[in-house]
Amino acid sequence: MKVGFVTLGYAPFRTSGLDVSGERFVRAMAAAGNQMVVIAAGESTRLRITAGPNVQLNRLRLGPGNWITHALRASILLKRLAQEIDFDVVHFWDVHFAYAYDGDFVASLHQSFRQRLDLGPRMGYLRIPYYLLARVLAERPAARRARGLFAVSHATRREFLDGHGLPEDRIVTVYHGIDTERFRPARARASLRRRVGLLPEEPVILFAGFVTPRKGIDLLAEVLARVRSRVTVVTMGKWSRRALASFDGTIKRLGMNHLALGFVPDVRLPEIYAMADIYASASLLEGFGLPLAEALACGTPCVAFDAGAAREVIGPGGKVVAPGDVDEFASVMTSLLTDQALRAELGRRGREHVQQHFSVGQMVRGYSEGYNRFFRRVASK
Repeated sequence: MKVGFVTLGYAPFRTSGLDVSGERFVRAMAAAGNQMVVIAAGESTRLRITAGPNVQLNRLRLGPGNWITHALRASILLKRLAQEIDFDVVHFWDVHFAYAYDGDFVASLHQSFRQRLDLGPRMGYLRIPYYLLARVLAERPAARRARGLFAVSHATRREFLDGHGLPEDRIVTVYHGIDTERFRPARARASLRRRVGLLPEEPVILFAGFVTPRKGIDLLAEVLARVRSRVTVVTMGKWSRRALASFDGTIKRLGMNHLALGFVPDVRLPEIYAMADIYASASLLEGFGLPLAEALACGTPCVAFDAGAAREVIGPGGKVVAPGDVDEFASVMTSLLTDQALRAELGRRGREHVQQHFSVGQMVRGYSEGYNRFFRRVASK
């Protein structure tokens, strides 16, 4: 199957977790024998790079308009490539990237602009007009024109069905796939901790991700101020200097240790997840929550606000609390930190949950079946 695939970032250039999930999807589909022709942004323009078996990567320089101008230019390039390549499927990894494309396509759904508007001032007053316009001019027309849509969670599917009045059969849910051979519990947690300068016995709370207002880092700081245990907080991911300095200062004023790892190479991610006692997410909006599933696969229980797909992803592998309830969040984390047996049980159940619902094989089958369903000519080949 030949798939024209449009995303925003692609390694080594990444802008968010959306890009990471897109890369993994491309590699999984290519490994299954599909020819993936990817259009992604980068810091330079280099067309037609071989990025692995069955993967051709086309780079467009990311301009000041970010995803808006990238989507327009990607649509133009996609039309040109289609004159040379007989695509069976055109797939936009985010429905918002498809607003300028007038051909047949499918798209993935992660978050809606209505959900961002619902967060109100947290996202910034200046963003409200932008979200309103993007919803009307990009999200709504693209969602309605798509031959089919793939939601990354049931929560996201329901949001787009309700928000745009789409027919039930237009959206199917296909979860992200987690490689549980790579993301797995570690037998030598003590040595992993020593490798990053931590003591084997100290309680460790982990947060991973690209920091934006919806991630609730300020709320996480409030939670930690109420945790009745001395802990070490480990963070990894892309942070601005200002956000990092603010969070670091808060944690140190609380008398806790903060280890900021910054960007962590993909190969080291599993060991960082595995060495933590708890993975904490104070996010107020998650279409899926890739770090939650990765932590669970490594046997690390999760605590999160009941926002977006968090409850759906965590399942029996942790605890969810009402959005914004920092007291309850802190109480749950305090209880888990003092109950090693419960942490172990939640970690075991969480990994089983990931193996059952978020396998790479299930992801590939789900998208392949959806392609055949929405693009009838694929099924006839």
